[in-house]
Amino acid sequence: MQITKEVRFEAAHALASLPAGHKCANVHGHNYVVGVEMFGEPDEDTGMVVDFGKISKTIRDKYDHALLLHEDHPIAQFWKQLQLPNFTGAAREPLSLIHSWLLHQRLVILPASPTAENLAEAIRKDLSSACGENVVVTRVTVYENESANATSHISEEEANARK
Repeated sequence: MQITKEVRFEAAHALASLPAGHKCANVHGHNYVVGVEMFGEPDEDTGMVVDFGKISKTIRDKYDHALLLHEDHPIAQFWKQLQLPNFTGAAREPLSLIHSWLLHQRLVILPASPTAENLAEAIRKDLSSACGENVVVTRVTVYENESANATSHISEEEANARK
């Protein structure tokens, strides 16, 4: 049985790997739409392959209203330093203001640049982990806007091997 789900979330990101002056190197946001396709056998008790709410929750709990950054981005590096117990910058102005602000932000630090392509792959992996072995996430498409999207999918052969 194949199921599909659409999930919407808002998030900001910055693509630091782009050349200086490129507009997407700046922190900016999107109203993301994620299309998910998966298949599996319906559970005997619930009659569902996966609860649609679980799909939404898995995506939104991690990404909604967050700042998505590559682990090498300067903000991500600074945030990591703030997590160290011996960070002394908090006692000094203006670092104390930055320290206080950053510690209360939702940052998602990713191993790859937070492009639509990499987000599609990351979300596919997140859902695969969250939904269990009896469900195969075959396709995740991330729309940054109505005319720009990227899809992560597995081949039919790979999907059949995972059944």
